[in-house]
Parts: sequence; structure tokens; C-alpha cells
Amino acid sequence: MRFIFNVVLLFSLFGFTLNAQYLKQKQIPVIVKGKQLKYPFAGGLNNPQVSEVDFNVDGIKDLVIFDRMGAVMLPFIFDPTLKDYVYSPQYKNFFPRVFDWALFHDFNGDGYADLFASAFTTQAIPGIEVYKAKKVENHLEWEIIKSPYSRNILYFPIGNGISQIPVDYSDIPTFDDIDYDGDTDILTYEPGSNTVTWFENISIDRGKGRDTLIYAYKDRCYGKFQESGLSSEIKLSGSIDTCASGFHSPIINSRHAGSTILSLDLDNDKDQDLLIGDLTSKNIAALYNGGNPKQAWITRKDTAWNKNDVPVNLYLFNAAFRADINHDGKQDILVASNNVGICENVNNLWLFIDEGTASTPFYEFKKNNFLADEMIDLGDGAHPCFVDYNQDGLMDLLVGIDFIYEPKTTNRPSSMMLFKNTGTKNSPIFTLVDSNYLDYKLYSSANAAYSAFSPSFGDLDSDGDLDLLVGNNQGTFFYSENIAGANKEFKFAKPIIDFQDIGIATYTNPCLVDLNRDGLMDIVAGTKLNNNSNGSACGSFYYFENTGSKTNPQFSQFGTTPCLGKALQQGLGSKVYSSPKVVDFNGKYKLFSGNLFGEIAVWDDIENNINASFRSVNPNYGQMKEGEIIHLSFADIDADGVLDMAVGNHRGGFSIYETDYNIDGSTVGITNKPKKDIGFIYQQISNSILVQSPESEKLQFQLLDLQGKLIQSGNFRTNEFVHLLSAPIGVYLIKITRGNSNSYTYKITIE
Repeated sequence: MRFIFNVVLLFSLFGFTLNAQYLKQKQIPVIVKGKQLKYPFAGGLNNPQVSEVDFNVDGIKDLVIFDRMGAVMLPFIFDPTLKDYVYSPQYKNFFPRVFDWALFHDFNGDGYADLFASAFTTQAIPGIEVYKAKKVENHLEWEIIKSPYSRNILYFPIGNGISQIPVDYSDIPTFDDIDYDGDTDILTYEPGSNTVTWFENISIDRGKGRDTLIYAYKDRCYGKFQESGLSSEIKLSGSIDTCASGFHSPIINSRHAGSTILSLDLDNDKDQDLLIGDLTSKNIAALYNGGNPKQAWITRKDTAWNKNDVPVNLYLFNAAFRADINHDGKQDILVASNNVGICENVNNLWLFIDEGTASTPFYEFKKNNFLADEMIDLGDGAHPCFVDYNQDGLMDLLVGIDFIYEPKTTNRPSSMMLFKNTGTKNSPIFTLVDSNYLDYKLYSSANAAYSAFSPSFGDLDSDGDLDLLVGNNQGTFFYSENIAGANKEFKFAKPIIDFQDIGIATYTNPCLVDLNRDGLMDIVAGTKLNNNSNGSACGSFYYFENTGSKTNPQFSQFGTTPCLGKALQQGLGSKVYSSPKVVDFNGKYKLFSGNLFGEIAVWDDIENNINASFRSVNPNYGQMKEGEIIHLSFADIDADGVLDMAVGNHRGGFSIYETDYNIDGSTVGITNKPKKDIGFIYQQISNSILVQSPESEKLQFQLLDLQGKLIQSGNFRTNEFVHLLSAPIGVYLIKITRGNSNSYTYKITIE
């Protein structure tokens, strides 16, 4: 059963004022292999870290996925009626920006999950930040806990001074009540150590209560086991009082950087066991505690610790997490790769459900693509480009990808994937129809080694149809001439590789546009690195002027200028990953570009000003929370007069947002906003409605049949999903009331 909403929502319904800082994600059906995805625009996943957090404070624990790749938070509300998760991006802006690792744990027992995170990137030190959760209306927000010392991190006393609790950015520690005394302790590998250190929380012992975090060294060889410095080999001790030994070489004793720890009671004997991941291993090892909560002693290890002895086989450096995924009161286990860049980038979140009893845990492997099987997850990188490839008047979407990691081969296949718009002019639906469009995967073989295909369309030969120019990781371009003719479905000649020998050092992201308005298509290209002139950074974009004719485009090998508009984007050193798109608003250009940090910069004052300086309009348009290295495309995909934006991310997924620009370039506002509004969203699969607003408001709804009979009613808040109970096929009315003001009624069709 699905809901088709034939509604016109007046913009004045909730008295919205557009929040110019944050754009709202559109909810558009996406179909892959005949299946409509539940949350297509959430992904993908590369290095997910899983925590349970009741972030909408409804008393039900939800999931937050922090992906180390891109440092992005992905919130999923658990719907008890559906017994399933609903992606809820409207909550993303409430989470603080953290990097490397992020784990939620309620340290003070107030029922709200606090956030422990790496301080390496944010405060330039291998340590731990803590963000305390607080309820703000109908959601949680987090504020960093201040320290009396130089940095806002956790410290412990050592000698006559203090030191930070050291956690390397590549590792993942565990935060848990290790000794069962009611507070939050920490287990971690210290840099240069091949044993686990227990930092005991002594706040209660000092009479401070759980709301304070005071730590002391408890044990520098927790569990009495020792790990090799060159492999994942673990030696156990024969005594509860003696640390294991046996790795005698000083070189071996200096532990490699890379281990993850999860504490949990695997065998329900009322002490903490461990799941350990290692930089050199594809597995997760279980270490069983034969001691007691006060004095741990690991007496058994097992790499096949689940029901069917299914060993984790993820490349590489894995981490385990726990959460009650099915809300049956038992903790389940999830495993993902912790190795950024060199890891499996699809099918990489393994789920083990506890199928045992309360007294006997029994973990059964369920799937290797938890959540990601309902997302668009294309591997690494996504370069979306709107285009009407079949000339039916509907905007389709071509997406280039960086690569899919295949650990058992040397192949890193890259391709372009075509999503056909199978909806209508006003209601798009994107259906994957070709996962290797134009067979570009051929050029990513081990011999050719092209990848990171970035498509752009324009009529380069003035024959009335759109040709294809594709950037790649090697800094050159592929040119495919469209030989179909005007108004016909695209048909391309075999691509010309390294077109006209033009290019940049690495990673080209082209945009075809007649920038100087001389009637010839030029190339504006982004790249991995900022460009230099006379030894200093001068811009983030190359300009290749077309100096040929209408039927014979010609470009100079090194471009007209590497410093177009003197437009510079933020990056890490010279690394920026610019991805330009030039939009023509009634004869006035605006330049948009994503960057390494996931920000979108905007410039104007481009007309007749190519050799001077463009004007910076906004360095962080839309306040994107999509992760790193984003790529953009623009089109009005639902014919409402407002420009839409596809945003591809480094995790291999993309999202679609409605911008605050009308297609004529004017800014969307209350008076000029078309009457189709982003405030009203439905989830086709979950039979749910959502009313979005920058402010939290209490609303009431009624579901009625056409005779006025009440089918369902209830109260809800803006920005929260409301599940509509199953009803027979037919036409219904939804009546929404805001406080004591007027009611608004909309017709829906249930099929």
C-alpha cells in the first residue's frame, strides 16, 4: 500500500520564514533493482560508527551513525509501529562537528546520551572531548564540557602534574562501567603500548557524583593480555596477577598504531569481555574475561564468536559496536571497517543479532549491509549531474563514482550510473536503469586506471544536442560526441580519451558553460589542489576558453588561466577538491562549488569580469552536513520554479535539496515562494507524514474518509514523522491544525 499525495500546501500555512542558513532535503522516491529504497539520500557508508541515542527525546532509543569518512552524523528514528528506522536528516544540525571517532554514552545517568569524541583534529592533541547532552524542546543538543586546563579534554594526574588521557585518532576506545560501580570508565591503548590501559572514573569515590568526570590510572595491563606490535596475535597470561609477555623484540613491543575496543558481557557472567579489532586484521577477536569486574583476566580468545562461527571478514582494521537494533531488550553487535581510504566501501556494516535468552547471549549473523541496503551507496565518491538523456522533458540523473574497493583483486572499478526519471513533471522518481553507462568501467581497469568520473553536458559542436565531457582522477578529460541529433535520446560516439591533451595535475571536475558569452562552450574545471601563480595560491578553478569555431571546439593545453576570478576555496593546505557549477540566472552567472570540507561557496559578478575578481557571495551556502568532498548539480526537477540541487558526497551517496533560488535568480521568500512547499513531506514506504519548520510547533491531525468519518487522529510536532495507520484503498482527507488557528485540509490517495 502506498500513499499518493495530491496536495497544494500554502506557504502561509505555518507562517514560515525561510531559514537561509539550512536547506531542507527533498524526499523523492528512488528505485533500485525494482525496490523503492527507504532512505535513499542517507548514504552511503564507508566507516560507520554506531550508537544508540534518543535524540528526539520520545523515550525510545534511536540510532546515530557517525561515519569517519567525511565526519558526518546520520540520525535514524526508530518507529515502534513500523518496527523499523526512519532516516531523519532534520536533526543533523543539532549535532556538534567532530572528527575521527564519536561514541555516545550517558555518563551522568540523566537518560540523555552524551558524546565522547576525538580531540585530535579539533584540538590538535590525541585526547578525548566530552559533549554533555541537554534537552532543548523536542530534541537533544550537545555542549562541550569545559576544562580548567589548556584544552577542553579529559585529564588524569601523573606524578606532580597532569596529562591528557591519550587516544590516537586512528583508534577507538570504549566507554563503559568496567568495574560495575555505577560510573563511566575508559579502556584504550596508549600510544606505543601493546597492552590496554584502564582509566578508572573516581568521581563517585571523591564524592563528586556521576555528573563529574575524574580519572586515574587503574591498570596499564587490563585483562593481563598483550598484543603483538606487528600483527593481531594476542598472548594471554597464565596468572590473574601478571601481564602476559612473549613479544621480546623492542621493535615488536612498540605497538603499531591501530586497535579498536568494545567492552560487553559476551557470556553473561557479570563481567566485561572485549571485542578487539586490529590494524592488520580482517577479523574481530573476542576476549573472554575469566576474572571479575574488579580484576579482569582474559583467559580465552575466539575469532568466531557467534552462532554459526561466521568470522568477520572485512578489509581492514575493524571496529565493533553494540546497540539494541530490534528493541528486544538485548544488545546486538555491529562491525565495520575503521580504516579510512583502504577499506570495503559497500556491504560494510555487518549485523549480528542476539538471538539468545537474557541469560545466554547467542549472536547470529544477519546481513553485511545493515541500513546501507536501503541507501544509494555507490562506493567512494559521487558526482551527480542532472540531464534529460532521453529528451522526454523530465530531468534524469547521471552519477559518476570514484571507485568500488575490491579487496581480493587489484581492480578498483569506476563507472557512471544512470538514474532515469520515471515520475512526472511535478513528481520525479529516479530509477536506476544502467549501472555502467557507456561502459566507462572499461577505462578503470588495472591497465587504464582511470577513475573518479565527473560528467558535464554541453553542446560543444553546435549541432543542437548535448555532448558529454567527463573529468577523471588523472586530471584529463574524456569527450563523447552526441551523434543522436536534437530532441533525440542521447547516442554517443566512442569517447576520445585525454581530449585535446588538455588537463590539470589531478582530479578534474568540469563544467561546460559559455562563460565569456561568445557563443562557444568553454570549460570551467575544478581540481584537487588550489592553483598557484608566482608561488602563491591564486584560485581554485581553471578556465579553458574555447578558441575554435562553433563546429570545431579548440582548447589550449594548459588553459586560459588557472586563477579564474581569483576565487579561492578553503582546504587543507593546498588540497581543496573544488567542483564548480555555473548557473545562468536570466543572463547573470553564479558560480557554485563544493570543497574538501563539504562546504559550498558561491560567487557572482562574473559577467565581463573573467580576468578580474569574482565577488564572494557565501563561503558556506546551505550549511551542508553531507560530509567531505561534495559535488553539485542544479535543475528545477519538479517544475515549481525553484532550483533544486543534487549533492554527491565522498561516501558514495547523494542527496537532493531545494535551494532558496528561484530559476530567475531571485531569492525565495514568503511573497514569491511557489505554493508547492518543502514543509510537507511524506514517506511512501513508511506511510508517514512530516511537516518541517525551522521552529518546533505542536500540531494536530485527523485522517478522514470522504464522508467525514474519523479514521485516525493525534498530536505531533513539526519535524517529527507521524505514522498513518493502514486504511483501505481509496481517497482520504488529512486535516492539520496549528494550535487554535485555522485548519487546513489536503486530499490523499491510498493505493
